[in-house]
Amino acid sequence: MRSVRLLIACTLFLAPLVFSSCKKGKKNKVMSARITLKRSDKLAYGTYVAFENLKYIFPSAEIDINKDAPSSYTSFANDYDYATPEGEDDTAAVAKGKQLYVVISPYFDPETKDFNTIMEFIGRGNHVFISSYYWGTEFQDSMQINIRSGYEDFLLNDSLADDNDSLWAKVVHPVSTDTLSFTYPGVPDLDYFSKFDTVYANLMGWTRRDRVNLIKHTYEGGGSLYIHTEPLAFSNFFLLHKKNNQYYNIIFSNLPKNISEIHWDEYFRYGGKEFSAWQVVMGNPGLKAAFWLVLLIFLLIYLFESKRKQRIIPTVAPMRNASLEFVKTIGRLYHQYHDNRNLGLKMTAHLMDHIRTRYNIPTSVIDEKFISTLAYKSGYNAENLNKLMYYAKMMQETPRVSDHDLMVYHKLTEAFYKHQ
Repeated sequence: MRSVRLLIACTLFLAPLVFSSCKKGKKNKVMSARITLKRSDKLAYGTYVAFENLKYIFPSAEIDINKDAPSSYTSFANDYDYATPEGEDDTAAVAKGKQLYVVISPYFDPETKDFNTIMEFIGRGNHVFISSYYWGTEFQDSMQINIRSGYEDFLLNDSLADDNDSLWAKVVHPVSTDTLSFTYPGVPDLDYFSKFDTVYANLMGWTRRDRVNLIKHTYEGGGSLYIHTEPLAFSNFFLLHKKNNQYYNIIFSNLPKNISEIHWDEYFRYGGKEFSAWQVVMGNPGLKAAFWLVLLIFLLIYLFESKRKQRIIPTVAPMRNASLEFVKTIGRLYHQYHDNRNLGLKMTAHLMDHIRTRYNIPTSVIDEKFISTLAYKSGYNAENLNKLMYYAKMMQETPRVSDHDLMVYHKLTEAFYKHQ
């Protein structure tokens, strides 16, 4: 009962703090102003809505993602047979099997081989839609266009300050021919065409002060190229603001309805360069944070584990048989004086001391029991031990020891020591 009261008291105390914290967090929440134009981003300036709406505008088309340069993209090399089948009119044949290539990117600066591939793709009757706010000079020169930034005009003329408030776009409906305008209170995008080919360019969209922001080039094979200078008009924020989704629908309704394939470009998002998995990881905040976290964890594991590892244990040489070395040294010393019995006694004394120390056997009485016990503990042959003990007794009891007897005794003791 006491614990329940304590729980209720803590709840009553902490509830106002939690509520105020949540309320404050909600109040301070700010919309992300990061411009990505990525199809997977649901941020304000991603293109998730634009990408998902393609399947509703072109319900019979297959949609794929292109991450390769146009010159190496296999779908650009597809060569369909556009001949008119018997019993089918020319209008249906022109639209049959057409493809659409959509580029909504901050950058569009194709290399010469990529530009030529795109133009060949259009020449086979396909369609390309490009929307960007940075254009390569080679592309502009090839298309005989010039794209100017509205910010430059704003810096030169203070009277254009109102243009910097929001994005404003106007487009003509292809069926009703009504002029419809759309705006939103987000980041403006003020680029427009200051120069275009007045003979071949079909004007389709405008920004403030009737500046052209969308043109269409139509080619003999039935293909077309759309060039649009305000990609933020395809951002989630713009399309979801009021009824701005109509702007997107009107523009793409100019294309044939029975497009068979749509290629959504992600190659030019990286400045028209081949990108690797590393660039994808570094370009995604979540993946980037996860990568550095994993790297930090491995570094910590390495630092801690490296200290716990035991150092290499140096090789220790096996202990030498000191008893054998001692016998040899003493033997050489007494042999020089030719005192065989004294040398034999020293050898016997050392032998008995070795037996007592190593095998814990008393050596006061040397009999059959002693020999059998020593043979059992040492694992040495009992017959050889009998010979050894015989010569050990002889060294103690014989007043004179010959060289031959001393040599035999030496060999027997040396064999016993080596057996250890």
